Amino acid sequence: MACRLHDRTANIFYVDNKDGGLCDTIFYIEYRLKRVEYSMELHQLRYFICVAEHESMSKAALDLHVSQPALSKSIAKLESELKVSLFDRSGGRFTLTDSGCLFKQYAEQSISLLEDGICATKRMENDKQSSLD
Repeated sequence: MACRLHDRTANIFYVDNKDGGLCDTIFYIEYRLKRVEYSMELHQLRYFICVAEHESMSKAALDLHVSQPALSKSIAKLESELKVSLFDRSGGRFTLTDSGCLFKQYAEQSISLLEDGICATKRMENDKQSSLD
């Protein structure tokens, strides 16, 4: 059975397990947000954050050691995929739009969480190797 809950889909599964004459009834409820597939890459988030911090495509390109056209193309692809303008490009400066400010917060949190996960995974592996020695 499936039902709609605002922007979520709830799938309810009924499983009847019979074991030695005992009957256990298990209900599984699975909630899934409507998924939209994005193909953005981690470097695009880093590029976006750098441009936002420098408010300049050329300064960010120098800092990131990439060409300005490659950086511009990456930012344009990100905006196209999100279907929002992340920067106001007036006056030769790249200032964040309201959408850009919001997205920057999430991009920074995402990168931070990923870096924490990488460190924790490496630490766990190092601890395992240390205990074997």
